[in-house]
Amino acid sequence: SNDLWIGKRSGVIGDGYDFFGSYKLEKYHPDVKTIYRNLLDSGILENGDTMVIYGEIFGGQFFGTQDPGSKSVQGGMNYHPSTEFAAYDIMVYPLDGVGYCLSYLEFIEAVDSKLPVCPEVGRGSLQDLLKLDNNFPSHIPGMFGLTVPEGKHAQTEGFVIRPLDGEKYLRGDRCIIKSKNSVFNERGGKVGKAITLNPMTEAEQELYSQFSVYF
Repeated sequence: SNDLWIGKRSGVIGDGYDFFGSYKLEKYHPDVKTIYRNLLDSGILENGDTMVIYGEIFGGQFFGTQDPGSKSVQGGMNYHPSTEFAAYDIMVYPLDGVGYCLSYLEFIEAVDSKLPVCPEVGRGSLQDLLKLDNNFPSHIPGMFGLTVPEGKHAQTEGFVIRPLDGEKYLRGDRCIIKSKNSVFNERGGKVGKAITLNPMTEAEQELYSQFSVYF
């Protein structure tokens, strides 16, 4: 199928509607179609199945520079002067089945450098990755050949921890962890409150020990 749409969290972006300069992402349409054809050739997709590439729209601000038609997506973050996109997931929705997410390794192979992808910052055990400092210079400008001005710092928002090969689930939810930098706050001005977590049952502790080795 040649049907292709750009969407946001709440749904498809309609014709003529500008979402932070999202029309600039139409340049990737041929690459998305190539990825679909490659998945067809590999047997992961069948004709008529739907492929959804999830990612982050960003940019519109780079140390005082802004390309015409772009809007600052993440306020105060210096990623790119234009509107850009980086993929992090591919979902496949069969015509006659339940949708599923490609593993990280399958995702990387499917994209095959045809789209920008969220940069990988490290691999290791869950325990090791939880110890990583989430406050570090962003890798995004370098991906696009941009030079951070001398004396400036391209702040990152944090990172996401996910299984490498295959997906794991706990209580029906996908096991994926967001380690967010406290310097960045999408909802500025709100003060968080402390919460008390219920201790895990013995069965849940056993399940946790089984899936945690896969991170």
